[in-house]
Formats: sequence, structure tokens, C-alpha cells
Amino acid sequence: MELLRDPTQDISNFRLLGGWWAGQLLDSALIRGRSSLDRLMTLLQYVHVVKVRDRLPGFEPQEFDKLISWADDADLNALRNLFSNPIFEYGKSMRDGLIHRQRQPSALHGDHVANVEISANAPDGRALGMTPSMHLQITLAYYNEVLVTACALAGNLIARYTKPSPAAAARSAE
Repeated sequence: MELLRDPTQDISNFRLLGGWWAGQLLDSALIRGRSSLDRLMTLLQYVHVVKVRDRLPGFEPQEFDKLISWADDADLNALRNLFSNPIFEYGKSMRDGLIHRQRQPSALHGDHVANVEISANAPDGRALGMTPSMHLQITLAYYNEVLVTACALAGNLIARYTKPSPAAAARSAE
């Protein structure tokens, strides 16, 4: 209830409650977006009649190799090309950071400067966190440029390679 009453109140580590909440929602959107791509791969393999074994397939390059009869399909190749899309790569690295490592510094989480491994990009061991606007923009770009595109391409594949059931064909003829 405090979130609705006063989103500007301070919480630990100089964070604002409303900003922290917004950061959580945007991070969750990236995680869910990646999970949606994983489920698209499951659906494609199911339609392609690939036997799904011990685990559900993820949206990974090696999973495309199982879609043998679609190998030369332009839409499948366009789906594969998402792996080299800079928005996909950046969104994946953010998601992987949330799940497997440490999340990228973000102002919405209260990070303005964070200590990181010293590298050519951060010779003093410091890196600026994302601004709230950057955090929102990468999430929206991931949705618009990656997820919407992937859903359309997967939909094209499924539509071309499936036949409607007799009941569905009868309904569409009405």
C-alpha cells in the first residue's frame, strides 16, 4: 500500500520505492520476454514433430538444428538472425545478468555508479548505471524488435506447415 501512497519515499541504499518497483517490473519483462522466446521454440518443435525429451527446448542456436525440414525456410532463417540482433544480444545479456550473474547497474535500483571488473571500458573499475529512460527503452526495444518479430515469424512458419482440423476448416468456411 505504501507504494501507492508514496512512491517517492526512500528505501534502503538511497533508493526510491517507486523507482525500485519500476526496475523490478522492467527486469521481469525482460525475463518473461526471453521465456516467451523459449516457448516459441517449444511450439515450433512440436509443430515440426520433434520429440521433446527431458527438458523443454530454449531459444538457442542448436535447437534450430532440430527443425531439419524447415532448414531453408526464409522465416526460420530470419528467426535465427535474431541472435545477431544487437537488441537481442543486449537484452539477453541483461537477462543472463539477472539470472546467472549480477544484474547490470540501474538508477531505478538505486545504482548510480557500481564497482565492476577493471577493463578497457572501465579502467578505474567503475561503470555508470542505466538511467530510468535507458532501462525502459531497452525493454521496449526488446519487445518491439525481438519478441514481436519472433512471434510473427514463428506464426508464419506454423501457418504454412500445419493444416487446419476439419472442424476449424468448417468454421472458417462459414
